[in-house]
Amino acid sequence: MKYFLKKVWRSLPQNLKDFLMPLIIVLIKLISSVFGLQNLNHSIGKVAVPYLTKFLLKRSFAQQGEDLILDRVLTRVLHKDVFKPHTYVDVGAYDSIDHSVTYLLYLRGWKGVVFDPSLSTLKSFQRWRKKDIFINAVVGEKDGIDVEFFIPKRALGDQSLTSTKYPSSEKLDEFNKVVFRQVNLNEELKRQGLAKIDVLNIDVEGAELEILRNLDFNFFKPSVISVEIHGNDLEECLKSDEAKLILGKGYQYVGSAVITQFFARKDEIFI
Repeated sequence: MKYFLKKVWRSLPQNLKDFLMPLIIVLIKLISSVFGLQNLNHSIGKVAVPYLTKFLLKRSFAQQGEDLILDRVLTRVLHKDVFKPHTYVDVGAYDSIDHSVTYLLYLRGWKGVVFDPSLSTLKSFQRWRKKDIFINAVVGEKDGIDVEFFIPKRALGDQSLTSTKYPSSEKLDEFNKVVFRQVNLNEELKRQGLAKIDVLNIDVEGAELEILRNLDFNFFKPSVISVEIHGNDLEECLKSDEAKLILGKGYQYVGSAVITQFFARKDEIFI
């Protein structure tokens, strides 16, 4: 049956595929939500679980369990009570729930400021995370300007895990160029009245260093920073410009989720 459906799909004209795909995705999500089925297009975390063992499951919404590692860092390294409301800043949110590092915290009563240029992401947050402040913009050094942003041509809409300000010059023809508003992280957070960050998550496909270089560490004093630094060699990750900058600001390396690295303020670590 699966082979037959694939054969039928391949035989359809491309314009019909482009029309049907968003409808099919919505239908699959609806069926999955009604029946409580896993709707994952990858093998990470995908498994059939006996019904009577479900109460033992830990809940993770992040791409690679980053929210559970964050739990560990907050409770065991900093000795924070995660069930008391704190503040997060999420730069490069992608979605309010899917692949979200901060949704687990939101469910516990946390709230914060979230940045993403995608209109699809904006609608997702307006529906599911109304307590968050959503800034529909990219983040960079200069505040209040328009910048070029690149979305993969294969992406279905403006919501993509690989949308970037810094596309590879060799692969530039694989992206569509759009223009988005840009804000400076310090300036926007101060406009929102934020004075302390408990968790700062940065996942912006290449612009992490630009944001970290311009972050006012002395003013906001993030307790935990999770940042995407690609690489399977952790020693090499710690030699990256992003890691060296954070470590030089008085932080300690406390965890890894393969492509996401975690740092905690040394003066907040419980000894």
